[in-house]
Amino acid sequence: MALSPNIVLLIEDNPGDQRLMSEALADAHVDCELRIISNGARALECARIIGLNTAVPVPAVFILDLHLPCVDGCDILKALRENPSCAKTPVVAVSSFLTPAESDAVSRFPNVEHVLKGSTLDDFMRIGRVVASLLHARGSPVNNDMPGSRGQVTARRMDCCA
Repeated sequence: MALSPNIVLLIEDNPGDQRLMSEALADAHVDCELRIISNGARALECARIIGLNTAVPVPAVFILDLHLPCVDGCDILKALRENPSCAKTPVVAVSSFLTPAESDAVSRFPNVEHVLKGSTLDDFMRIGRVVASLLHARGSPVNNDMPGSRGQVTARRMDCCA
């Protein structure tokens, strides 16, 4: 299954954090379509069908909030890893905190990097730099040619996976 190098899928329920993630990606010179799923149940459904047809392409990177209402982020992570289309797609797992049990659960999944959201703007900007690094490692273009420039991030909320 071919990756969609311009798509980053953000699974995050907090509108403020969604906006900060968009800013973090732009600040890190990432040009992308940021698709946002704010509902854990929809994200779980989506994780199971990504890549099965061209209507639901495999993103280049997932950003997954581990603490979603109704559905545990680790359950979504498990579904992503069980889906052969995105089993190797990088995941940036984000959270404000992580219990030892959660840390152990996340560490068992391959190609997952956990980043604390933290409490400062720089903490959020770090998430964008991590995503940019993962995209660059996969050969996706990162726009860092001009000092002071920012990436173009087009955010789109998704009510469903298609």
